Amino acid sequence: MVNNKTPQRLMMVLVLIMVSVLALAGDKKNNNPPPPPVESAVQEPAPTPEPAQPPTPEAKPVGPPGPKIILLKPTMQFEDVRSDALIPTYAAMESEYENHLLNAAKEGVGTKLPVVELEKLDPAGTEACRHLQALASRVARGNINEEAKETLSRLAALDEEQLVLVQFFRLKMGPGRSWNPNTGAITAAVESTLMQAALVSCKTGRVIWKGEQFLRKAVMPTSPKFQQSLALLYQDFDTK
Repeated sequence: MVNNKTPQRLMMVLVLIMVSVLALAGDKKNNNPPPPPVESAVQEPAPTPEPAQPPTPEAKPVGPPGPKIILLKPTMQFEDVRSDALIPTYAAMESEYENHLLNAAKEGVGTKLPVVELEKLDPAGTEACRHLQALASRVARGNINEEAKETLSRLAALDEEQLVLVQFFRLKMGPGRSWNPNTGAITAAVESTLMQAALVSCKTGRVIWKGEQFLRKAVMPTSPKFQQSLALLYQDFDTK
C-alpha cells in the first residue's frame, strides 16, 4: 500500500531546504562590511593673486640729452687773517656776492652747454651736490681726492654725461697799511679776494677746465674791480 503522505513530506523537506539556503545567503550578505564612504574632494580656494606693484620709477636725466653742466652754488668764506674769524660786515653781503658769482658763471658757461640748476635735480642728485659743495675749496682748484670722486660717481649714475661746475670764493681782511715813525717801516694792508672755479666730469673725475682770479684787496660786490675779475675768470672757459 502506497503512503499518500510521502510526496507531501518530500515537498516540505524541499521547502525547508530552500528556506535554509535563502537564510544563509541573507546572513552572508548582511555580514559583508559596508563599502567605505566616498570622500568628497574638497576643493581649496585658489590663492588670491597679490596686487601688482607699480614699477619703481628710475631717475631720469635732467635737461636735454647730451652733455650738460650742473651749476653749484659757490662756497663762500669771509675771514679775518688775524683770527680766522668771520667778518660780519662782509658776510652780511654773502647773498649779493653769490648772485654775482652765479650770474657770471651762467654767462660764461651757458654759451657752451646747457646749464642745470640744483633746484631741478632729484633728491639723490641734490644730496650729492651738497656734499660736493663742502669740498669746493679743494675741487675748485682742481684737487680731486677719493671723496670727491665717489661723490662725482653718484652724479654720473644719474647721468654719465653730466659735468659739474664748482666755485669757491674767499675774502680775507686784516690790518690796513701802517707806518712806524720810529723805524720808518711801512707795512702793506693784509687783505685779499680769491675766486676759483673748475669744471669736472662726473663720469671720469677729470678736471676739464679751471680758472682763478686773485686780488690783493677786499672788493665789495658792487665794485667795478670785482665785476671785471669775474669776467676774466671765465674768459678762457672751455668744455673739452
